[in-house]
Amino acid sequence: LSDKVAESEDKAKARAEEAETLRRRIDTLTAELKQTSDSSTSEAASLSKQISALKTQIDDLHNTVADLNNKISSQETTISEQTTTISSLNDEISRLKSEKEDLSTSLAKATSELKTSKALADSNSA
Repeated sequence: LSDKVAESEDKAKARAEEAETLRRRIDTLTAELKQTSDSSTSEAASLSKQISALKTQIDDLHNTVADLNNKISSQETTISEQTTTISSLNDEISRLKSEKEDLSTSLAKATSELKTSKALADSNSA
């Protein structure tokens, strides 16, 4: 009977040691899990800040693109207006050149008629 008691005590001690080993292992794993969780939470917070900063940069870029598109549109309007003005000026230059040619022709005719009249007057007075 004392042998069985001793054997039972040995088994109980062995189980107690196993239980203690398991408890320590559970404590270690719990600590590692908490550390991993804390690290993940910290990393998630950092990533969240980075994402927020990137969203702000994207919004800023969208605003910049919109501003540039407005400037381009304004410049296109200005170019169109200037093209119309240049076209009008070219038309006016063509009209003035034609008028100059007409006046030059008229002046040449008048000069010729004046020379003819002067020649007749000179011959009549002679």
